[in-house]
Amino acid sequence: MATLRIGYYDPVRRTRDKKNVAFWYEDKKLYFHVLFETKETALLFETDLRIGPQTLGSELYDQVVETRVEQINAVSAGLQRVFHTDYVPDESDSPEKTISSVSLTTSVSILDPLTDEFKYQRIEHKNLFIPYGKAESCHLVSKKQSRDHKRKYAKYDRDPNNWLALSREMHGWYEGLNTQLPIVNMLSGSVEKNPSIGNRRKVEVIVKVVDAQCTDLVFSRLKNGSTKTDDPLVMKTFVYLENPETFRFCMRWKYDDNDTRQRSFFDMIPAAN
Repeated sequence: MATLRIGYYDPVRRTRDKKNVAFWYEDKKLYFHVLFETKETALLFETDLRIGPQTLGSELYDQVVETRVEQINAVSAGLQRVFHTDYVPDESDSPEKTISSVSLTTSVSILDPLTDEFKYQRIEHKNLFIPYGKAESCHLVSKKQSRDHKRKYAKYDRDPNNWLALSREMHGWYEGLNTQLPIVNMLSGSVEKNPSIGNRRKVEVIVKVVDAQCTDLVFSRLKNGSTKTDDPLVMKTFVYLENPETFRFCMRWKYDDNDTRQRSFFDMIPAAN
């Protein structure tokens, strides 16, 4: 998160044991000291940290997080960017190898705008990612499913045909990471007979929202060429895949999983009332 928010650390500042202060442990608590160019960015980073413990699928899920934002008036001239590799989980003072253990469960990696997956497997307007944004790689068959049922699903874990390139917002709505349930579900539709971009074929994606309150929120983000249907809760868009058959299988798995989660949520509402 510090990397994505363009965070820095001061290499001159040291902890009591004279180690660098980007990340350090005191007993079993992981501390970090991150600097940002603006107060607004620092507050956004704090928000990321605060919602993480309540967000299923987050690296911070069910962890205890404390934050404090302060203004710093003087720092060294040689600030260094914070990158994921700055944290070394195998060091002796990392008692539970925190980052390495949780990252195995996440289905998220970042797609640069120059990648084919961003260009051809993205369902949202390109201008939503301009000028500095990157898409998240959403696994349709989840990493957890691939790991827990290796014989059937492991082959999809690193297969790009199992991915969609989504903004953080759309990814959260599709996975139910930032909502009580997945408010978006998708199915594949018609498939182009012959490749039209290199060896990629056009695949129709049917996007369905859970209710009318979500239509503007979700559908306004779909890219040019997306079309309405007779159902006000459904729109059609498209992507280009090298292996549409794999994509259709994986998207069907994700659709059924989301559908089960949505039904379970609404089944609980009468009981709660």
